[in-house]
Amino acid sequence: MTPRDFRAVAEAKINQRQQDWEFQDMLNAVQCSLVANINRNIEKKPDPFTDKDFRVIRKDKEKEEATVTVENIANKMDAWVATTGGKNGRR
Repeated sequence: MTPRDFRAVAEAKINQRQQDWEFQDMLNAVQCSLVANINRNIEKKPDPFTDKDFRVIRKDKEKEEATVTVENIANKMDAWVATTGGKNGRR
């Protein structure tokens, strides 16, 4: 196997893994939005949650690269805790 062949195989595997992560993120976001809407207080939040409200992987419009950050995950967790009536555990 030449270095060029190895690189092609590696890039294909990385792309497949990224697609798997994005698909799993979408499924988790749909489940979270469903649970959040079931427990949503309509008076406090009249607009329903969507899967976009709970996605961890965001695509940058200019670069078209998916990015995951600890801050993004923490913000989603804070939103979930606030939705369910809990208190924010971060300091």
